[in-house]
This record gives sequence, C-alpha cells and structure tokens, in this order.
Amino acid sequence: MSLNAYIWAANLPLSVCNGTPFRVLLQLADRADDLGYGAYPHISTIAERLECSERTVQRAIKELRETGLIREGDQRWVQHLDSRYRPTVYDVLTTALQYTEERGGGPESRGDS
Repeated sequence: MSLNAYIWAANLPLSVCNGTPFRVLLQLADRADDLGYGAYPHISTIAERLECSERTVQRAIKELRETGLIREGDQRWVQHLDSRYRPTVYDVLTTALQYTEERGGGPESRGDS
C-alpha cells in the first residue's frame, strides 16, 4: 500500500478526475509503491470492491490512460504469476514519479531481470 500515491490521487481536482475513474484510480494508487509504480490488482478485484461490473472498470482504466493519469507499467512485476492469470501492471503518474523520471530515475530494481 502506498499512502503517498493514494494521497496524491485523493487530492486531484474534480475537473481532472471524478466518478468511477476516480474510484478506480484510488484503487490503483492504493496498490502502487510510494512513487506510483507497480499497481496490479485484478480487474475483478477492483469491480468487486467498487460493486460495479468488470466492463465499467475497464472503461475507467481506458479513460485514466487517455487522460494521462496512469500508464501501463513494467510487466515484470507479475512474471512470478501463472501467465493465464496475470493482471496488467499500471503506474500511477504521480507528481513524485514524474519528477523522479525527469531526473533520470526509475523504479528500483526488483532483481527480476
């Protein structure tokens, strides 16, 4: 759980993100690291927690990607899982993540290379 990424998402103005996409963003931010890297909850898990359909979550993720709040992350985070059941990894594009990447940093090595 990342309190920093969650707080960043929770403080976004309504004009940037609201409704179901906002709730999905909070779910992703809650599962990312402190900078926003490596969130990979299953779509079904998010849908169950938000009491909505998986299709609704998929539409929200598409919207979040289009608005630049998330992106597909490093899929090596889930390579330890059976390929039939791997969720997609997303990065939540927090201010801290963007600042780190502008300075030439990135996610810490997980030793999965």
